[in-house]
Amino acid sequence: MHGPVHRREYRFAGSKGWIWTAMAAPLAGAAGLTYKMASDEGVPIPVPIAVGAVFTAMFVLLFLAIHATATISDERHLTIRGVFRSRQTPWPEVQAIETELNPQRGSDVAPRHLTVIYDAAGGRYTLPHLNDRSRPDFTRDVEALREVWILRRGDGWTPVPTAAVRIAEARRPSPSRAQPITIAALVALLAFWVGFVVQAIVLMTGVYAYDADHDWIETALHPVAWLVGLPVVAFVITLATVVARHRA
Repeated sequence: MHGPVHRREYRFAGSKGWIWTAMAAPLAGAAGLTYKMASDEGVPIPVPIAVGAVFTAMFVLLFLAIHATATISDERHLTIRGVFRSRQTPWPEVQAIETELNPQRGSDVAPRHLTVIYDAAGGRYTLPHLNDRSRPDFTRDVEALREVWILRRGDGWTPVPTAAVRIAEARRPSPSRAQPITIAALVALLAFWVGFVVQAIVLMTGVYAYDADHDWIETALHPVAWLVGLPVVAFVITLATVVARHRA
């Protein structure tokens, strides 16, 4: 790596152009769906406003996750840049840099191993883009970052006892389970996109234009039912199911 040995940056390593090309169709569909709902007199005005806001928030979050998040080391700090905030930890306060199994692993797109740091207060923080999915030479990258930490923490560095206890607990083998709320949120997101596809078909083909004799069908096909109701129901049912299975 060029430049000072302590200066390292880990950012999104995938093809940004490919991602935004793949997102062009969903973006156009979202804009078309929102416009169609806004033009439909049978759809209350707050509905397209809310749906448009949700789509906008999703694309903004994706943009920030790709372009803004990073792990950066410099002479004095290790910086974690998240979507909404950044955290700087001075090197002497770093207690450990560890690789851990990803609780949400299991799919082809999820990394199997993550890198985390523990600070002097016992806090545990995941380092963005420093995982075996983003970094081809993941093990070497982690070792290089540890070398920077050892170099910059100072000769008088000693571990904080309370933090050491937390780190020891984290190292103990334990069943790997994704958090129930994470699983439920992913299912709800999938349900939202299912609702999006259904509403795109319904509104673009004009199927929604039923008369008063078909109120129950109109209610069943209403955008609120598919874009809000379906994700909420999916979230609640999934969360209850996963929690029940974990307790069994």
